Amino acid sequence: MPYGNAAAKQSRQAAETLAVAARSAPEALFLLAFIALSAVWATRRGILPGWPFVGGAIQGMIWAGLYVGLGLAYRAVLKEWESTRTVLRKLGLCLPLALISTDVCKLLLVPLLAPASWADLFYLGLLLPPAFVGLWCTALIPQESRALYRAAKNNPTIAPLPELAVLLASAAVLVSCADLAFQWSSGTAVEARLKVDVIQTNAWATNVLILFSAYAFIFAVTSGVAT
Repeated sequence: MPYGNAAAKQSRQAAETLAVAARSAPEALFLLAFIALSAVWATRRGILPGWPFVGGAIQGMIWAGLYVGLGLAYRAVLKEWESTRTVLRKLGLCLPLALISTDVCKLLLVPLLAPASWADLFYLGLLLPPAFVGLWCTALIPQESRALYRAAKNNPTIAPLPELAVLLASAAVLVSCADLAFQWSSGTAVEARLKVDVIQTNAWATNVLILFSAYAFIFAVTSGVAT
């Protein structure tokens, strides 16, 4: 029961914050719609994973939710609404720029990935967009991004989550780089065969979870020793 009350209170606070943000920064609603449409466009172009129509709608909701979630997170570490308005405007640029940067990477990498296609190497569409989101947020709103990271790191409720997120991302990057190494290798008949046999989604996810579990176990052991 206490957890339900706390969750309801946080939900009300988030709704109130969204209402104030909508009144104080009406351009944020335009940016929200623009980000959702950008995600639909990226899905139609095959940049983001998903079917062109249903998948585009899902990706649009995901990226719109990402904008709202990041906006609330930045608002939590900022004291003035004027600063929040500036951050919301810049954040509304960061997400579409991340999609455009991923599209540029696709155009550059597709010739190097042959005979595999961008859709075959699905993990690029999963890893590159959030990586570019972090990159553009760091570039356009550096002080606020550092403050957000420090606040998340010092929050006792979610203190392990940033470190665990980094470990999960590291595991995904290592597994993906291992498959890309096979794709870019050339010479022998075995290497040519490996370029055709791309990693499947379930195998990729299983390898990432195994590696992440090992990282998390080592993290838990070293954290326990440190304390």
